[in-house]
Amino acid sequence: PPPPPPPPDLYGQKPTLTRNFIQGNLSGVVGSGGGLYLFESGAILSENTIMNNTAGTTFFQGGEGGGVTLWGSAATLTRNRIIHNTASITATGWGGGLFLVGGPVILMENTIVSNTASGADFGRGGGIAAMGYGSHRLINNIIAANWVGPIGQGDGYYAAGNLGGIRASFFHNTFADNAKDAIVTGGGCTTLSLSNTLISGHSLGISTTASHYCNKIVADHTLWNSAYTIAEAGNTITTTNDITGNPHFVNPAALDYHISPASEAIDQGMNARVTTDIDGQRRPYGTGFDIGADEFVPEPLLRRWFPMLLKK
Repeated sequence: PPPPPPPPDLYGQKPTLTRNFIQGNLSGVVGSGGGLYLFESGAILSENTIMNNTAGTTFFQGGEGGGVTLWGSAATLTRNRIIHNTASITATGWGGGLFLVGGPVILMENTIVSNTASGADFGRGGGIAAMGYGSHRLINNIIAANWVGPIGQGDGYYAAGNLGGIRASFFHNTFADNAKDAIVTGGGCTTLSLSNTLISGHSLGISTTASHYCNKIVADHTLWNSAYTIAEAGNTITTTNDITGNPHFVNPAALDYHISPASEAIDQGMNARVTTDIDGQRRPYGTGFDIGADEFVPEPLLRRWFPMLLKK
């Protein structure tokens, strides 16, 4: 059969892509953006499924952005499913799900799961890798079950800024069951601010690998499912209002990272001025804001009984 077509190149455009299925693409010789490559694009992507795409395919060719590459793009991605993408099959890979340079980028209510930075070599950012400069905001995302590869860092998220610097803000995100570490920053100027973050199922939660005057991570109201796990180079990580508890996900084996009624994330967050969750449900539901991407809302009685009435 003929090889799959290259992904669409949205150079300098401002398209709106809604409810598309972008699957099984190869980026070709450039090795960037297996599913989509957006260069200086103000694209709006919503409710798309971007899966099983590959950026780099040969032994000598590294890859970046197995699912999506955003280069110098002021793009907004909302409620997309970015799953099972690979930045590089055999060589160095950056950003199995997404690769970010520049911005500003807004990632809101996305599910970024089971992506791989490198299948056989050195990887950075199994779910997301951000490099060089720029800014981005992550709100109500689930970043889970991603892998950097046999060698590498940042199974969930990795960022390394140059002198221009990377600035990122995280509000109500869930990092769960990524292969080893949830959030890692490398050298240069990288500043992360995290609020109401749920970190579960990692041997290392938050890490900085370089001591630099502008390499900082500040985290407030973090739920750790086991031990408080950080590794810092110098005095580069500050955490406040840490909570240890079981998030009691609904069905993590099936990649369902909604929280159940027993979750210790319920009502434990701060007011980060986020008024809905990953499903568009209102925050807060109870006496306080829930930590992570999901706000627990009991299923309405009518919704529970309506399918039974239909069967009758």
